[in-house]
Parts: sequence; structure tokens; C-alpha cells
Amino acid sequence: MHRVSAETEFTRPSSPFAPFVPRVLLRAGDLDTWVTEGTFVFADISGFTRLSEQLAELGKAGAEELTLILNATFDALLGVARSEGGDLVKFGGDALFLFFEGEYHAERACRAAYDMRAALKARGAVVTGRRRVVLRISMGVHSGPFLFVLAGSEQRELFVSGEHATVVTAMESTADAGEILVSSATASLLPVAWRGEPKGAGVLLRRVGGTPIGLDASDGLAQNDDDLAAFIPRAVQRRLLGDDHGAEHRHVTVGFVHIGGVDDLLRAHGPELVSDRLNALVGVALDVAHRHDVCLLASDVAGGGVKMIFTAGVPDAVEDGEGRMLAVGRALIDADFRLPVRVGVNTGHVFAGEVGAPWRRVYTVMGDAVNLAARLMAKAAPGELVASRTTLVGSATPFETIALEPFLVKGKRHPQFASSVGGRVEGRGRDGKSDVGFFGRDDEFAVLRSALSGALEGSGSCVEVVGEPGIGKSRLVHEILQTAGEVRVVRVTCDPFAADQPYFTARLVLRTALGIALGASGDEAGSLLVAWLEAHAPESVPFAPLLAAAIDAEVASTATVDDLGAEYRAGVLRDSAAAVLHAAYIEPLLLVVEDAMWMDEASALLLA
Repeated sequence: MHRVSAETEFTRPSSPFAPFVPRVLLRAGDLDTWVTEGTFVFADISGFTRLSEQLAELGKAGAEELTLILNATFDALLGVARSEGGDLVKFGGDALFLFFEGEYHAERACRAAYDMRAALKARGAVVTGRRRVVLRISMGVHSGPFLFVLAGSEQRELFVSGEHATVVTAMESTADAGEILVSSATASLLPVAWRGEPKGAGVLLRRVGGTPIGLDASDGLAQNDDDLAAFIPRAVQRRLLGDDHGAEHRHVTVGFVHIGGVDDLLRAHGPELVSDRLNALVGVALDVAHRHDVCLLASDVAGGGVKMIFTAGVPDAVEDGEGRMLAVGRALIDADFRLPVRVGVNTGHVFAGEVGAPWRRVYTVMGDAVNLAARLMAKAAPGELVASRTTLVGSATPFETIALEPFLVKGKRHPQFASSVGGRVEGRGRDGKSDVGFFGRDDEFAVLRSALSGALEGSGSCVEVVGEPGIGKSRLVHEILQTAGEVRVVRVTCDPFAADQPYFTARLVLRTALGIALGASGDEAGSLLVAWLEAHAPESVPFAPLLAAAIDAEVASTATVDDLGAEYRAGVLRDSAAAVLHAAYIEPLLLVVEDAMWMDEASALLLA
């Protein structure tokens, strides 16, 4: 067997970020798109989900035990791959996507796959305090010229795209547990004695020869945090630089997003257009994710395209992770990437933490809830978001939904209940968690009660409720609403997508005051506006065109407005809107504005 390198000692990276970045990415230099000849091994390990579910019952102790098991397992498997020069490019929870390049890459990849299977078998069954679980592995192997695309700017995502990446996933999908299926392209590069029986479009790996070459996994790569930070999600960076690196079981909402048509686009137009589309995709994805405090945790390989994994609830805790994830999913469905997008969302308890070997690690989420989100993504049609009933019930943000017929998915014994999710029901406040007991908060509740009493006596006031996610702000508001009695209640929710749309929040308040449905067309809203002003505030009729702009209505201009200088229009609009609100709300009013940090500036000035 040919040896391409002498064995060298591995040096632990000095940067906390270095183990989280694949070598193939760092060697790309300034390139955004490149093609490298090599062999990919796609290894899927079954059994970790069952372990995670069992150990979740033990809380933090269970998370610590699972971390030890995961680290020991991946340390052994990645050590085998590293000895053959393998580079962990993607880690999908319990799946490894390993790249081998250079001389004799196909033979080294197959020998690594063979020895990884042997290493897992040698570890035997995993015995926990709960029960015994046997870990199994299936692998697909393919050789060819692979397209790598580095997309995004603030956070850079590495995609492996094209038909050769699709072949790797097809090989693994065809292989059963314990099998290593190599493509015909890889088989042609192997000694005949290594090839076994045909299966599907590939050939089973029967045996291997030679010994590991002992390549160094560090390759003398950059160790500077500034050079590496762009390749790691910001929330994960904060965790790596902090003191708490412990794994945990957390209640999390997970979103899987599949972007199809990439292979077809590559064949028709080449890698440059693929790079442009993926850059646009990552840019929009990061923008909407950051607005909703959702983390773009990772990207991965997918047949015919690529996929991205989002989390709400880890690494950072958030309030209403369900609603936030649904909003992100809808934004990606509604964006025009000129590629088919489908989304699956589910909520549940997952294992979250750093796993791997000292030289190569990832921050990941694992568990049945993660797997179901992926299954829901597969269930979705292009242009559709499918969410579990658990997610929809837990969401404090309302969306239009169409219930799907119960259906079976892999790994689940019972039918699943899910819905196709449409647009957000605009302007409605968050639904209170009325099934949760209300305890404490006596001082805060007294402040709200005092403000409500003052309103009943004719003295208005403004109370700001501020706190960390999950601390109970919505529950406190829900409780005061239950005591509002005959007071008129108007609830609106600010939208991060509309933070740059002037008068978005004011439109919700004003249309409610005027009795104009939020879904009314511009012409209809304009007619209703003029009729209401003539009946209730005739002095404001000449300024109807200004008010129309604030409520997204159509009203013909007037001489009064035409003669008004541009520098005065905003002030006159605010005065006119105030007159409308005074005329509309003659009785005590409780106005609840949720997520006020997203209020656009024009609305803030008007409501103030």
C-alpha cells in the first residue's frame, strides 16, 4: 500500500474556535467557490436518538452521561478518519460527512470507513443506568470532483453541492445498518479484491488492505480567533468564549429548511450562479434569524440541493421560540430565491452541547424532536412550511394553518399531527399561557392594577414591562387582562420584519380605532376612513390623505394636503391621528403593545 505522508504528532489548537472549523474550508483562502477532487464518506450512526431520549429523564446528569458516550464514540471514529487524512466537513447530529483528498483518496476513505465500522463494533453495546443500546453505522462512499461554495458574509456557511454530493447521500440511503456502499466511481479506483456484491447503484465494500497513513489533522492551519469567527454562529461563539460548556437537555424549537434545484441550476448555469443564489439565501436567512433571536446553527448536504438547520431556545434561551421559528420559516418560504424551499418545524426536548474529539468538535442538537423536524421538512411540498401540532399549540404568535391528514413517518409508531402554515395573523397579541399558575409578581401586578385604576378614573399612564426571555412578561400581561373588566382592550404586536416600515404599528392601532379590518384593501379602507371622519371628526376630513398613508389606504389628495409643505406633513399627520384616537376611544382603554422594541420610529412618535 502506498503511503503519502509520515505520521506526525497532533497539537491541540490554541484557539477555542479552531476545532469547530473544517480544514478544507480554511485551505480555500479567499475563494468563495472551488472544486476539489476527492472522496466523501457519509456515515450515519443509529442509536443515539434512543440514548438521548432515555437519558433526558435524568436531567443534567443524563446530559453529562450522554456527552461522555458521544465524545468517546466520536473520538474513536474521528481518530480513525484522521489517521487516513479525513476531514470532518459536516456533522448532522448523528451523521458524519468526511472528505478525503490527495493521493489515493478513494482507498484511504474506504479503509477509514471499514476501520470506523470495526471501531464502533469493538466498543460494543452502550450500557446506561436505564438500559442497553447497540450503536450501528451505515455508510455511503463516492469519489469525484466536488463543488464547495462558501456563502454569506457576517456568518459564512460552507455548502457541498452538485450531483456528486447527491450521489454520496444516495449511497448512504441505500446502505443498511452495518453496510458500506461505494459508488461505481469509487469502486473503479479500488483494488478488485476490495469490491463485494452489487447493491442498488453501488457496490458493497467487502474488505480493505494496507495500514493507516497517519496524516496530521492540524495541517498548520490558522489559529487566530478573528480568522475563524465568521465560520461559527454568534451564539455558539459566545458559548465557547464563556465559562459554561456543559451539555444539557433543553426545550427547543428546531427548523429544517431544504433548498432544492441546486443540482439542476449547476448543470444549466454553472457554479457562479449557484454561488450567487446561495449567498442571497444565507444573507436573508441570517437577517430574519437575527431579527427573531433564532440561530442558524448549521448547513448540511441534501439530495439535489442543500439544507439549513435553525434552533430557537439554544444556544440562547428565548421566549416563544415556536412563534419565532415559524416566522423565520415563513419568511424563507416567502422570499424569492428562485429555488424551491420547503420547511419543517417541530418542538420538544433535545440534547444540546459540544461533542467530538479535542481537535474537531461541533455544537449540535440531537433527539427525537430534531428527527421529526427533518421528517416534516421531507413531508412539505416546495413552497410549504409544515409544523407539528406541538409547535402550533405552543406558539404564542398566531398563524394561518391548514390541518393535514395524520401521517406516518420513519421512526414513529403512531401517526403524526401537523399543519401547513400560512402567514402570520397580523396584529394579534400573544396568547397568554392561561394553564400556567400565576404566583408572585405582587409588586409588578400592583403597578399594573394602579395604572388600570387610574385609567378608569380618567388619568392615563404608560407602563413598560421589561425582562429576560421566558421570565413571564406575557403571563403577567395575561393576568392583568383577566381583571380589566369593562375596559376596552386593544392588543397589537410589533413585527421585526416591519421595523423599517413607517407607521406599521400605528396602522394596527388606527385601523382598530376606525373599525377597518386589517385585511381590507386600500380602496375599501380609504372609503371607510373618509366616512368615519365625516361622522366623528369632520375637522380632520381635509387631512384624510395623510391618515390614509398611515393606515395603508387609498384616498385622493386634497387641496389642503397639496398646499402643505413636506416638512410639516409628519407633524400634521400625528396631530390628525391623535384627534382620531381621541374621538374613537372615548371610554377607558387598555392598549397592549407587545414586542415594542420592534416598533418603527414613525409609529413610536405618533403613539407617544
